Amino acid sequence: LLNVAKGEQEAEPAQFWRTRNGTADEHTSFTVAYALCMAAKMCGFDVDYSLVWNMTHGSNEGTSTGTFTDWVHSISDIIV
Repeated sequence: LLNVAKGEQEAEPAQFWRTRNGTADEHTSFTVAYALCMAAKMCGFDVDYSLVWNMTHGSNEGTSTGTFTDWVHSISDIIV
C-alpha cells in the first residue's frame, strides 16, 4: 500500500477498508490494524477504523461503532 501511495507500484487494492479492534485484545496489537488503515488512507481509499473499548479478541464488533452489516450496506450505496 505504501508503494502504491508513493506511486512506485501499480496495484488495485480494495477501495473500502474497515477494522475493529478491542482495547482489551491480548492476541493482536491494534497498532497493526491502525498502520494498515493509515496506509490505505494514504492511497486515498475509504477507511473506517475504530477501537472498541474493553473488548477482547473476536468480540470486538460491538454496536457502539456500528455493525459490519451496516457498514456493507452503507458502502453498497456508494458502489452501485
